[in-house]
Amino acid sequence: MSKLTTRSISQPVESLLKACFRGDVVQWPGESAAFRQEVLDVLHQHAIAPLLLFHHDQAAVLQNWPSSLLQALKKIAKQEAVREMVWEEELKSVLCTMKERGILPILTKGTAFSYTLYPKMGLRPRSDVDLLIAKEQSELVAELMREIGYDSQFEQAGDFLSSQTSFSKSGKLGVTQYFDIHRQISNASLPFSRALSYPELMDRAVDIPALGSNARTLSNVDALLYACFHRAGHYAYEGEHLIWLYDIHLLVEGMSDDELSSFFEKAREMRILGACADAILSAQAWFNTKLSTGFSEKLTSSLQADASIEYIADGRLTGIKRRAWLEANELGTWRERFRLYYEKLFPPAKYMVWRYGIKNRAFLPFYYCYRLFFAIYVLIKG
Repeated sequence: MSKLTTRSISQPVESLLKACFRGDVVQWPGESAAFRQEVLDVLHQHAIAPLLLFHHDQAAVLQNWPSSLLQALKKIAKQEAVREMVWEEELKSVLCTMKERGILPILTKGTAFSYTLYPKMGLRPRSDVDLLIAKEQSELVAELMREIGYDSQFEQAGDFLSSQTSFSKSGKLGVTQYFDIHRQISNASLPFSRALSYPELMDRAVDIPALGSNARTLSNVDALLYACFHRAGHYAYEGEHLIWLYDIHLLVEGMSDDELSSFFEKAREMRILGACADAILSAQAWFNTKLSTGFSEKLTSSLQADASIEYIADGRLTGIKRRAWLEANELGTWRERFRLYYEKLFPPAKYMVWRYGIKNRAFLPFYYCYRLFFAIYVLIKG
C-alpha cells in the first residue's frame, strides 16, 4: 500500500486525524501554535475541514480543542455552505438549459458525490463541476457555455493531454464558478476511457433528483472505478488527497455485496485492480471503512495484481515517469504512443498560457523549452 505519511502530513497530525475520524474523543495535544497551524493547513489543503467539524457536532470528538482552531473550522464550513448554495442555483440553471438543447450530461466526482453520498450541504468542497458529455456534442456545449456568460480557460488540447474544456464565470456573492466539460471520462488514460465510454455509462447512470430532471451520475460501480483510478492518475502530481479517499470510503460503505463483487471483477478486467485495491485500503486506514473480512483479504492479495499499482509511486519524479510509461504501454499502437508524447510535450498555445499563467505570449518558447527539459530531467532522474 502507498505510504501516506510522505505526502505533507506529519505522523502526529495523521494519528490525530485518524482518531477523530474513527469517532474517538481526542484531547488536544499541547498548546503549540505551530502544531495548531499544521492541523488547520492539512484540513484546508485536503478539503476535509467541514467534515471534521461535522464529526465534532455529531459525536463531540474534539473536546478541549483550541477555540481559535474550532472557530477557523466553522469559518471554512460556513464559506463552503455559502459556495454550495450559489453553485447549486447555477448548476440547476445550466442543466436545465442543456436539456433544452438536447444535451444529457453525466455529473461526476465531487459535485455528484456531494448530492448522493454526503449527509449535509457544504461537506464536499471542490473547485469545479465536472460534466461528461457525448463527444459529438462538444462544440454545441462550448457554444452554449459562452452564450450564458462563461469564458473558456483553454480549448480542447487533444485526447492524450486533456479531454476537457474548462469554463469560468463570476457569480453571486463573488463566487467564481468553474465547469470542466469532459468528452471522455479520464484525462489520465485513453484506454480507461474507452473501457468506460459515455454511451455505456449513460445506460447505467442514476438520477440526482435534488438537481432537477437533467441531473444524473455514474452508477456506484462505475463511480468507484473512476474514483480509484482518478486518485491513481493524479497521485504523481498531487500526492494523497484525503477528500478523494473519503469519497471512496462513502462509496464502498454504501454498496451492496453484489456491487462490490461486480466492481472487483470489472477492475480486474480493466487491469486496474492494484490501484483500486490500494485506494480502498488507504481509505480504510484513514476513515475506518467497514469491509468484510473476505473482501479485505481479496483486496490485500490484489495489490500487485497488475501494473496499475505503479501509479501509486512515492516520489514525484518517479511517479511521473512511471505514469508516462504506463500510459504509453496501455496504448495499442506506436502511432498512438507518438501522439501521446507529442501532445504532452507540445500542447496548444492557449493551454500553455492557462497551465503556466503566462502573461506575455512572447515567453511561450521559453515555457515549451522548460516543458521539454523537465521531461528529459524526469526521464533521467525519475
